[in-house]
Amino acid sequence: MTIPLLKQGFKVIAVDISKKSLGKLFWLAKKNSSHKNLKIKTNLSKENNIEIISGCDILHHINIDNYFSLFYKKLKKNGLIIFSEPNFFNPSWIFFISLFLNWREEKK
Repeated sequence: MTIPLLKQGFKVIAVDISKKSLGKLFWLAKKNSSHKNLKIKTNLSKENNIEIISGCDILHHINIDNYFSLFYKKLKKNGLIIFSEPNFFNPSWIFFISLFLNWREEKK
């Protein structure tokens, strides 16, 4: 999601606990000449007044109660939280995990 948002001119703060993943993201953004509006962080501790917090396929890995209270504190008034999650009733998702991901990671 980050690269398309950057290509559209949005300022993006990419947050991940994995510095390795963030490094790959920065390399990809730089390769696409879209890294000028990218900040990379391992947490949101110093960020405030965020307009939109979004993510893909991570909510089943975190304690939602802890993180959503943090998200609400970081949002500006009338800000949005938008997440998409995998649907385990969708056979293509099960196929995707079986081929490309680790089931142990998905169960966390």
